[in-house]
Amino acid sequence: SVAGVGAYNNLSDARYKTNIIPLTHALDKVMALRGVQYDWRSEAFPELRFEQGPQLGFIAQELKDVLPEAVSQDAEGCYSIAYSKVIPVLVEAVKSQQKEITSKEAELETLRQRLEAVEKRLNQNTTK
Repeated sequence: SVAGVGAYNNLSDARYKTNIIPLTHALDKVMALRGVQYDWRSEAFPELRFEQGPQLGFIAQELKDVLPEAVSQDAEGCYSIAYSKVIPVLVEAVKSQQKEITSKEAELETLRQRLEAVEKRLNQNTTK
């Protein structure tokens, strides 16, 4: 494990990037993820000095099917996850959900107004 007091910064300047494409279907990808709680097999692999106690994360082999860009495999076949690569997908999924919520709110407001108009007409007809 690595610890420090400042944020870790990944180089991300647009000047170094090409073929920039917006993420699509982010919500579908997030829905396909399976977050898990687990314990490391510390006794079986003491040389790895796993952190003790319950952990949170993903299973790399499962994540590879959904976000292969976030999973790597070393020469011995051991999988690792770059958790920071999951963040852009989460951001786009939240934006997608917010767009859907905003659309549903507008639809609901339209229906509310139509219902009020119908109720007003009904009230006018029953008072005559």
